[in-house]
Amino acid sequence: MDFATRIVDQLNPLSDGNVVLYFITVFVYVYTFIAVWLARHAAWRLFCLVFNQIFSFGVFSSWATAVVISYTYWRYALGMAVFALICALVPLLLRRRRDRPVWPR
Repeated sequence: MDFATRIVDQLNPLSDGNVVLYFITVFVYVYTFIAVWLARHAAWRLFCLVFNQIFSFGVFSSWATAVVISYTYWRYALGMAVFALICALVPLLLRRRRDRPVWPR
């Protein structure tokens, strides 16, 4: 049972370990981002840039995961909103300006 609780604790985004890991990742990402611009030596700048890109991929993947989870959760509501929008726009887009015949007087 202890093994299962450790796995569940790792999946909890608000667990102590995940919060600490998140702030360490943000700190390293910001530090290397600033160091790329302030470094005087090209080798140090390249090292910080590579390290920053590794962490930026981690930040990108976490944002992408959040978007995918949100999309999966809200997919039905988004589908209904798109359907309602199409139903509202179709009569407007298909409306033709008809020339009415002019009746002689």
